[in-house]
Amino acid sequence: MFMKFDRSKFIDYVTLNYPHSEILPLIKSCNFIDSDGKYLVSFRYQYLAEKAKESQGKFNNLFKLVLELKDDVEVEIYYDKDGIYLDEQEKEEEREAIVKREAEEKEQKESDHQSHINGLLNYSHIPYNKRELFTFDKYHISKGNIKAVEVIKNHQSIFLTICGSTGIGKTHLAIACGLELIKNGVDVLYYQSEDLLDELRHGYDEGGNYDRAMDRIKNCSLLIIDDLGTQKNTDWVASKLDSIIDYRYVNELSTIITSNLSLKVIRGLSERIASRLSSGEVVTLVGEDYRISHKEVKQ
Repeated sequence: MFMKFDRSKFIDYVTLNYPHSEILPLIKSCNFIDSDGKYLVSFRYQYLAEKAKESQGKFNNLFKLVLELKDDVEVEIYYDKDGIYLDEQEKEEEREAIVKREAEEKEQKESDHQSHINGLLNYSHIPYNKRELFTFDKYHISKGNIKAVEVIKNHQSIFLTICGSTGIGKTHLAIACGLELIKNGVDVLYYQSEDLLDELRHGYDEGGNYDRAMDRIKNCSLLIIDDLGTQKNTDWVASKLDSIIDYRYVNELSTIITSNLSLKVIRGLSERIASRLSSGEVVTLVGEDYRISHKEVKQ
């Protein structure tokens, strides 16, 4: 059997006589107990019990003074990890505190995750107005593209090339792949092919940083290059695209390419790039102009 002492007496005594004592906050966090003639000070947190043990002598004197004991007393500092010295009200309060803390931790975790996702979205260069529209569930799948879309959604290869005529939904599906990865905390970069090259060109400008831009493009977890083949082809353009694609091929970094051109036509522009793309999955979408038949979705 055990009996609790009125903790307020101990708090009042120290507050009145030793208001700056380091044991005052400890007293407010513990229970004072007489257990079969043994004086216990129990804590629900181990670090508090360990800290209290450093002030063992002060607790001994406190009990002697407050309880008006004639003999010296040896107080036991106890880590009450199982809550055996809690009464029913305290146990209920503890349960409520645990539920509240877990809810707050879950809310904070979700908030931190969403902040991380928002950061990845902003980093991705995916246009803001396409983030809600260009998802897999908002892509209208025609009968001719059922298998192609399944390949795109479930692709496992390093390179995925999506070919097809203008307006067939290539950009939509490529961005949908990127958004799914971003939801899982993966860093994604999306570029129209000409915009990617412009960013590298600007890296040469005064105050620009070509090396940083190239490193980001080469090493992101997923790189999406949209409309490959629409850029003006020069030796510099071919060199940069070849460098990026070859680096990502060698380092097995996921890359999605969309193009109005077939792989055969791309091969005519760059044998090396076409060879890298053909090592992965190549999907051709067919059908009518997606943007005309589904005006609510703008690419």
